[in-house]
Amino acid sequence: GIQAQNVKLPWTQEFTNEQSLDRFTVIDANVDDQAFKFSNTAFAASCVRTQDANDWLLSPAIPLKAGKTYELSYTVSGETANATETYEVKLGTNKTVEALTKTIAAKTNAPADFIEKQTVTVLFSVDSDAEYYLGWHFNTEMQLEAGALNIYNVALKEKLGNGVPAAVAKISSLNAEAKQHREAKEAAEAKLKAFDGIENAEAAKKALET
Repeated sequence: GIQAQNVKLPWTQEFTNEQSLDRFTVIDANVDDQAFKFSNTAFAASCVRTQDANDWLLSPAIPLKAGKTYELSYTVSGETANATETYEVKLGTNKTVEALTKTIAAKTNAPADFIEKQTVTVLFSVDSDAEYYLGWHFNTEMQLEAGALNIYNVALKEKLGNGVPAAVAKISSLNAEAKQHREAKEAAEAKLKAFDGIENAEAAKKALET
């Protein structure tokens, strides 16, 4: 087919139809004929398992640069409360399991089912400028019940330099400080007003009591 364009950031992919998976690569690493595919009941990229799972969903190529911070978010769940699904997210420069060497999200449990589904956000950076692939690895083991892993959407964006939010916070704290100074000054001026035109001490004492 036609070579798909690289992903441009910010990138969001909802899995709402068959076509939404066109640019993804699926690896059935345990060769059990179960692999990630579109589910029109869950509206997700879904991989079913009868026993253990060892299956990958790989993103299209994404150009990333060293020295930048990236924010990945994805919404995920299992299929049933009777089984606990696990997964991890890896990153690499090729569309093979062996190449996905960097861990973005360590092996963790997925929420039980689509009602419990959760959006997970992780920050990461890379050591060199290259085209990278993100891989979601469905790796449940030792579950007696059959199950599945559902990935509902994925999104990736560059997180802007850490200096920016800090600078904004600093400006607002300075603004608040200036406001406090102004209010204190206004309060002091109002107090002083009571002393306008007072000549003697007796009257001054009276003014203080007001």
